[in-house]
Amino acid sequence: MRTDIDGKIYTIHDNEALVIPPNVLHSVACPDHCLLNYTHLLFRNNESVDPFLGRSVHYVQKGEIAERLRFLIEKLFDSRGSFVDSLLSAVEIFSLLYKESFQTGHIQTVLEQNDRMLKVIFFMQKNLQMKLTRKQLAKLACLSETRFHYVFKALIGHSPKEYLIRLRIQKAKEFLTISDDNIEAIASRCGWSDPVFFARQFKRKEGITPHMFRRRQREKMLLP
Repeated sequence: MRTDIDGKIYTIHDNEALVIPPNVLHSVACPDHCLLNYTHLLFRNNESVDPFLGRSVHYVQKGEIAERLRFLIEKLFDSRGSFVDSLLSAVEIFSLLYKESFQTGHIQTVLEQNDRMLKVIFFMQKNLQMKLTRKQLAKLACLSETRFHYVFKALIGHSPKEYLIRLRIQKAKEFLTISDDNIEAIASRCGWSDPVFFARQFKRKEGITPHMFRRRQREKMLLP
């Protein structure tokens, strides 16, 4: 494969990778019916701006790094993986591509923040039935409440409260699908003490009531 980047020609062989930075015009020639895998990745913040625009990156990646990038990208787009799995893959891809473009201290800070937020997410997932406060989660992340809220939303795209509601709704959908528990019991297992409030939150997120969701799921699976 031959690629023209800013007037330069790069020849890429089997099991190698070419990384094309943002806003770089390029053209590709693939002779002899070769197989080319192409993926577009965008790291963005809440303003939809690529925060790494203009950062230097090595165009040609070889050996273990190229193989690792291929593996991580496949894992990133594997629909069977969880959000946390995808997040971990994205963090490692970022580290491989841009680690030489940042000062050591800066990239270390970014990775530490990611680790802290993942720790919080795991805690949320395991304790959905508990009353979780922003103060408690911020303490777990070793950050002030204000800083925690900012970092979490910048990384996840939702505030801690919004993301916690999403996790609880998702867990409730699982219980509604696979269990015969009543709505009050499911609400309690997912962190809602008031089943009426739970039903209102569920309908606001999913567009239907918990009862209707359960009935539709049972109809899909041909269950009574």
